[in-house]
Amino acid sequence: MSEPRLTRLSDRVQSWLRRWGAQPPSNVPLAEGRFVVVDVETTGLQVRQDSLLSIGAVVIDRLCVDFRQQFERTLRADTERALDNILIHGLTPSEIRRADDPATVLAEFVEFAGDSPLIAFAAAFDREVLRRACRRHLGAVLPNEFIDIAEIAPVLLPERRPRENTLDAWLRVLELETGPRHNAAADALATAKLTLIVLHAALRQGIRDTAGLRHKVAVERRRLC
Repeated sequence: MSEPRLTRLSDRVQSWLRRWGAQPPSNVPLAEGRFVVVDVETTGLQVRQDSLLSIGAVVIDRLCVDFRQQFERTLRADTERALDNILIHGLTPSEIRRADDPATVLAEFVEFAGDSPLIAFAAAFDREVLRRACRRHLGAVLPNEFIDIAEIAPVLLPERRPRENTLDAWLRVLELETGPRHNAAADALATAKLTLIVLHAALRQGIRDTAGLRHKVAVERRRLC
């Protein structure tokens, strides 16, 4: 992307994020809403130190995965640090060196996500990595609500809960076919398939929107305390 175009994109995104960041999380209807299921790869697992390497995302729109709306990008990063953790993220040094400028990728992801809630498995990691990267490279806070499917799935599907609350375990117990895994885009798609089952379970239990999901999880937390 040329420098003038990147500047225009970053300025537009920063202005929008600052304006939108003052607004509270929206209440999105489960059956009619747009959700962005996201996964990230990083140079390591230390959320406050390691760098974002790739973002993969797919869209659930009206309870269907919309394959026309996908996001898969790699960001340029510290090659030496990334090499130390290549078994975690699977990206080669040459891929990382050829990758795009982080500000460009993040600005485009922000526009892709819009004001949709972001869904991830064990979402705290993805949320902190993305917010930290946006602060560093865009100078703005990513305000999207994050929904943690790892927290919600056991509450709505207690009879199917695996012994270990991991994405791989949920995929096995629900017999979900996912194909090759363990890159950001593939893991986002796998999470989206699990999310669809969870959203349908929520609707069967009378939960109609994201506010209802938050309430259900809060009630379960109080019960377990």
